[in-house]
Amino acid sequence: MRYCLLLLSCFVSLGLMSDRLSAQPVVRQADGENWLAYDQSDVLVQPGSALDFSHLIPTGIAGQYGRAIINTQGMLVFSEQPDKAIRVMSCALPMFEFEPQDDAQVIAFAEEIQRAGYMAVRPHWLDLYLMIDAPADFVFNPKRIALFDLFTFELKKRGIYLILDVVSASTMYKSIDHPFNNPHRKTMNKLQMYYDSEYQQHWKQGARILLNHINPHTKVALKDEPQVLYIAARNEPGIGFQMNLALNNKEKNKVYIKGISNHFAQWLKERYRTVGELKIAWADAGEGISDFSDVSINSKQLPLLMDNDYQRYIVDTEQKTYAWMNTYLKNLGIRCPVIDYNNGMSVQCGVTRSVLPMIDMHAYHDHPKGWGVKALLHNNSLVGSSAAMAYRLSGTRQLGAPFGVSEWGNPYFNPYRHEAGLVMGAYGALQNWQMIMQHALPVELSSKQPPRFFRVARDPSLKAAERMATLLFAPNVVKPAKGVVGIKLDENIVGKLGWGRTLPSEITKLALVSQLGIQLPDTDRAKVSTDLILEPQRGATVITLPGAEVANDTEQNTAATGQAIALLRQRGVLGHTNKTDVSKGIYQSDTEELTIDAKRKFLSVNTPTCQGATLAEPGVVASLDHVTMTNEGVAVACLLASLDGQSIAQSQRMLLLVASNSSATDATFSEDGKQVLSFGKLPALIEAAKVKLVFKQAPKGNIQVWALRANGSRSVRCETSQQSHGPLSVTIDQAKLGENITPYFEILTDSAD
Repeated sequence: MRYCLLLLSCFVSLGLMSDRLSAQPVVRQADGENWLAYDQSDVLVQPGSALDFSHLIPTGIAGQYGRAIINTQGMLVFSEQPDKAIRVMSCALPMFEFEPQDDAQVIAFAEEIQRAGYMAVRPHWLDLYLMIDAPADFVFNPKRIALFDLFTFELKKRGIYLILDVVSASTMYKSIDHPFNNPHRKTMNKLQMYYDSEYQQHWKQGARILLNHINPHTKVALKDEPQVLYIAARNEPGIGFQMNLALNNKEKNKVYIKGISNHFAQWLKERYRTVGELKIAWADAGEGISDFSDVSINSKQLPLLMDNDYQRYIVDTEQKTYAWMNTYLKNLGIRCPVIDYNNGMSVQCGVTRSVLPMIDMHAYHDHPKGWGVKALLHNNSLVGSSAAMAYRLSGTRQLGAPFGVSEWGNPYFNPYRHEAGLVMGAYGALQNWQMIMQHALPVELSSKQPPRFFRVARDPSLKAAERMATLLFAPNVVKPAKGVVGIKLDENIVGKLGWGRTLPSEITKLALVSQLGIQLPDTDRAKVSTDLILEPQRGATVITLPGAEVANDTEQNTAATGQAIALLRQRGVLGHTNKTDVSKGIYQSDTEELTIDAKRKFLSVNTPTCQGATLAEPGVVASLDHVTMTNEGVAVACLLASLDGQSIAQSQRMLLLVASNSSATDATFSEDGKQVLSFGKLPALIEAAKVKLVFKQAPKGNIQVWALRANGSRSVRCETSQQSHGPLSVTIDQAKLGENITPYFEILTDSAD
């Protein structure tokens, strides 16, 4: 089981997807002359190359400006720079695949993370990594903790922070000999922590040994280390999410189901005191109950009145659990923000999170059903869903509190996954989120395996998308939206919507235009001025599948969205030139820098220093301020980014990213391409794209266009054309590059060489 939340942006339950696909004829996705091998023999980015993004990280050591705190405006800042909100592009590392095995490799790995432009690292499943071949329970493997100590020290020197999970794994700091093939693998201790004091003590002991550990290089314990940006008490621990996973196999998980059911029954006894009062409150749902012990959570779909109490129980229990964990960590000496409940789309989850100092969330588009061979996808376009992964995330944000995304993804082998970097980088910046992180493993020292799920560095499409996100999410590239839309929630509204339901898309889609977040009463949040406050009139269904939660919204009310857009126009948030047209599925940000047209799978980003678009069909044109991009081949995402801080019109050095689909040699799929039958082998293959760029104002001087290797070094020069006093045009025809095929191109003038 993976450890993630799914915000599925097509509104069809993955549970309806048939396993019968496996009987379909096998085809090779990457057959044909348009699929070319991509050279990943050297992936270590060369210093100073166009792929070196280390300039995006502030110089100096991590912690030089004090600890991370939340200021009076509800933004994450450093204590010595309280008026400067931080923007953090982060790196997700699944530590059970931590590549470095010696000091030299650790240093090289830290350098690669720096050159990728990451300001923070999440060493996910750290508790698992440290306990593999450990001498005893709650005693770290000495070699592994030594490597981790050096790693964090090298990160700190480079200005890179840590985002820590106290507990990610089910092993709960037990000594194991294999990360997954161990006796603790299938336990559900995150549920047991709610009702079993033994597991609460396990969590406390694990937190104590981890956070009291002193790094010999820094002479500082993690609990005192300003390098730690914030701490997650656990990963994806919500009762609703975990219980729905347990209910997928009732017999196997009956001990956990019984444990929560008994705990719920005790809560009901304290609330109603007598069974008679309970039966009155539950009406028909109370039939057959003669004692509180008869209450059982035996289905994902409970009767409404019973479910309302169950959801109230969840909120009460989750908030109390967070309170004692937070108190324990603060008593240990933790002074950075502590969060929990980093997935869950329902309004119940939003109420639970109202006690957290900041919100951290997970989201996925087209998350696979399954984790290996025979896994299934829908293969739908993220942009074609109106960027639902991004706008649904906005519906979980709470205005007046910092917001970050520690897991997002549009995993291999979705043929449109190259779109995801433009979506998340651009809309994350538009919403003024403070952190985003694609899951997972975006950096490796070497390429040894073909592309597969959640391994970004091995996948040419997702690696290019990640670089697009990094460039767009950097400070001062995409303007934050001017307008702010608040979503009013209180207990009466939540009861009307249904505690277990999520916000409807007719409201959350407004995040494509202006900033958006929920507002709950009686919370310790900064005051935020809003341009529009909306009260949702219905809730959308949430479906939990193994490793994923699904938003199933089939009742989209475009008329309601149109009314809200009209109000934003009346109030001056949207100017008269804004192109938003709800009836056509077109949404333009109030800054007019982002425009999405779902029907055409078209997204454009138009800022002074970064301009790009998704071009899904041949002939699609993006006319931007300084450049026109025309697709002359397969579906592609393009981004032209200035590397010298100048506008595109004035820049003497730019990076062009051209991302299309990718696969692996001999990878095989079902006939419709929705089921993987084998992952194949290296080399990775790129589906060659062809894109024409025409500069509306030719850069000064003689222009050079270079194809770049995976390490950022220049390989071959590409042709340009310019008629006398006419526009400069560059055609990127990846098929003609042959063995030099690449998603990356450097454009520079002679003076910048």
